[in-house]
Amino acid sequence: MLQQSVSKPVAFLILAVAALSGAAYARRGAGPAVVSQPKVDPYLADSLPQVYVHPTTASQRVMDEAGFLTPHDDKEGIEGYLAGINTESGVDIRFLYVPVVRGDIATYARDEARELGMGRDMNRRSMLFVFDVTNQRIRIEVGPELEGMFPDGFVGYLMREQTASLFGSGPRRQAIKATLNIIDYRLREAALGGTYNPKAVAYITDRTRLAAGAGATIRVRPGTDVRPSGQRILTDEMRAYFGPQPTVADAFARYHEALHDGYLDPDLSLYTPQSQARLRALTITAPFADFILLSEHGQAYKMVERGDLAILYFTTTPLVSAHLFRRTPEGWQLDLDADVRDTRE
Repeated sequence: MLQQSVSKPVAFLILAVAALSGAAYARRGAGPAVVSQPKVDPYLADSLPQVYVHPTTASQRVMDEAGFLTPHDDKEGIEGYLAGINTESGVDIRFLYVPVVRGDIATYARDEARELGMGRDMNRRSMLFVFDVTNQRIRIEVGPELEGMFPDGFVGYLMREQTASLFGSGPRRQAIKATLNIIDYRLREAALGGTYNPKAVAYITDRTRLAAGAGATIRVRPGTDVRPSGQRILTDEMRAYFGPQPTVADAFARYHEALHDGYLDPDLSLYTPQSQARLRALTITAPFADFILLSEHGQAYKMVERGDLAILYFTTTPLVSAHLFRRTPEGWQLDLDADVRDTRE
């Protein structure tokens, strides 16, 4: 029998990502109550002053000049996470929220990065996120020494997803943290010599494809089964589709499809009952699903089966934890609960 215990220098990216890269972005009990989001009246945009920021302290990394962030968004936690990335990777990352940006936001972001002296003490390793609240625009200004790690295609993906998540109806705190997880993962990957793989981003952004096995595809009718949060509503047909699979590889591929296509329901029978119970205690959002896919999709892996147990481990990255599986009479299921219990960093 295969023992469901793994000791590898890796971290579980599904349910324990806070331990992986966000220790500084820790939970604070149950968290403060949700506060309604402040809004800037777009009809008053012309009367708003153009803001140029001068932080009160050199270490200030989150500058909210628009009053956009609420207590629920955990500004202090974001500050702590950015400070942790700075300490580990030597990258100066800052968030700037302004009421409005007049004209070219790229020019504004570049000028602000220079004014703030970003990356000056770190060989120009810096990233500035500028959020234009009124016009609901985002610009990411990447320092010269990071351009190879974060090419235009990757940065464009981050901007599109951030814009949709932050100015949409979903939880902003999780969207911000998922973006930081992705950046942190990419920095760690680059530190180990890993190059940017555009295939994962291409897969994530292809939202109209549903794989049906053997390379066949079916098309989703937009808007017919999607909640405002972006999570798809499970039909009986799709519930059966995301059930136990005949092989471990099929179960792993179907798991990625569920994340990719927005089927984030914890009660999928693709997961063991114990995994379903664990997932119900969490809120898996589309940005977090993207983070999982970005770190796992396209990585080479090997599988070992012992009776009704199996392990799938990645061979092209040490940053992604193994997955454990269990076979039932209906087929193979992903045992995320065992991933948490029996996998050690």
